[in-house]
Amino acid sequence: MAASLLFAIRSSLAALLMFVTAQQSEAIGWSKQPTKPTILVEGINNTDQSLVWEFFLESNETVQNVLLQRKKPGEKNPTTFASRLAGSSFTLLDGTYRKEYGTSLPNTLILRNVTNDEEFIYLIVVNYIKNNVAQPRKSDQVELIVYVPPKITKEPVKQSEVDVGQNLMLSCKADGDPTPKIIWTKDGVPFKQFTSSGSDLHLTNVQRENVGSYRCTATNAYGSATSIAVVNINCK
Repeated sequence: MAASLLFAIRSSLAALLMFVTAQQSEAIGWSKQPTKPTILVEGINNTDQSLVWEFFLESNETVQNVLLQRKKPGEKNPTTFASRLAGSSFTLLDGTYRKEYGTSLPNTLILRNVTNDEEFIYLIVVNYIKNNVAQPRKSDQVELIVYVPPKITKEPVKQSEVDVGQNLMLSCKADGDPTPKIIWTKDGVPFKQFTSSGSDLHLTNVQRENVGSYRCTATNAYGSATSIAVVNINCK
């Protein structure tokens, strides 16, 4: 009797496990997702860029709606900016988003004129029912990273005239992401008779050999920018 009861319990547990496994295997799944993270370069990837999701359903599953959301890294609660019902197109929930985004079916987010300010985590959320029962939402997310080539923000004085023996400082600043490295060269080649500290170049006890063109070059992994200053000696 006890053996029969134990066998029945084991059989019931096995059947339950098979049912749960089958239910899990039928859950909505992703067949296409964006590259994670998605990396763009401002000024280079200046055409429309797309984040594409595709998912599959089982015969007993039905989509209720799909949401597109975004949040800044570190934020807890995302903002929903577009949604669609099953079988319909996306609707942007605020007119201001039309300058930033476009959409296309089935689940494509189009990024327009991407800049460094667009570094968001983008989410897609699918609400669906299974066997006429609402299921936990299915979601996926991708972080968008936008790098920026260097841009000179403060150029050195284009032409400087100094007396022999005077000191001179040239300053050059640049922005970019990652932060650019600034290198000074004279007439196109590194020169040992000056010192530079960050974005500033220092000429001490200027002599005739210091006359020439000084180039400030800002570089990072995504590009470079240059500016040229000419140093002359006053003739007395």
